Amino acid sequence: MDIRGTHEQMKKQEEEIKTLREELKRRDESWQIAKYKLQQEVKILKKRLEAQEKNSKKNNIIIKGTTAQDNNLKECVTELINKETGATIEVETAYKIGKQEPKMVIAKLKNFEQKMEVIKNKYKLGGKMIYIDSDLTYEEQKTQSIIRKIAKEEKNKGNIVQTVKMWMAYAEQTWTKAVDFQTAVQRLVQEFSALEFDAEHEAVYGFTSPELCATLAEKYQNGQKICKEYLETKFCSSCLINRLSDIGLSRFANRIKRYMNDADTSEEEESAEEKSTEEEAQEEK
Repeated sequence: MDIRGTHEQMKKQEEEIKTLREELKRRDESWQIAKYKLQQEVKILKKRLEAQEKNSKKNNIIIKGTTAQDNNLKECVTELINKETGATIEVETAYKIGKQEPKMVIAKLKNFEQKMEVIKNKYKLGGKMIYIDSDLTYEEQKTQSIIRKIAKEEKNKGNIVQTVKMWMAYAEQTWTKAVDFQTAVQRLVQEFSALEFDAEHEAVYGFTSPELCATLAEKYQNGQKICKEYLETKFCSSCLINRLSDIGLSRFANRIKRYMNDADTSEEEESAEEKSTEEEAQEEK
């Protein structure tokens, strides 16, 4: 084969390789688009399921440490709450979960207002070995665990810690870009109905420093009034919006995102390890 023929053959091969690369690129782009669409559909489905679960648990409380018997559980729960918290409630359903004694009790109250009354008065339980809290979804429990971890870190640094229940809002990436805080807070009210926070120290993002507490001590004299109105789902835009710190909110949202990514990575590693263990067990059989 002469040099000219070799050159033409090489050129032909280069064109074939170029065509193949372009085809692979098109397929990769097509796959990336399909993958993105699938991820979005899964994300929407997860949000719908989360919303359904959240709605089903809206009026629920969880009680730990009670020794109430199964045969009159509703009556025992009603009496316990009325006596220990002073809240007047009506229990629609009550059942036990878990294997370890004493089992936890899930109680569904008549309405959300009764639930909030119980939550706001649960501090009256004091040093008793009975604990009452909201019945949270898995994602809410995950976020609450992250918030506790962050609060512990800040406490170890010497900062004043005010752990708050954010009901998943800070885990969403859009919060880091939020500039219209009125819309953001309205969204909280609409989606989560109520929010607990430290009104005196502006601890809406989970913790605050001693310096910030001192700075805001005189600025917000009516903090408790704002907090009470907000917990009653009365939107007070004239005073509450000013309390949301842009820097604090963005910082907390970024930290939440980082911790959630770490948690997801840890879960994937644990899942892979469990799968490997199962495969080894099957091979041994």
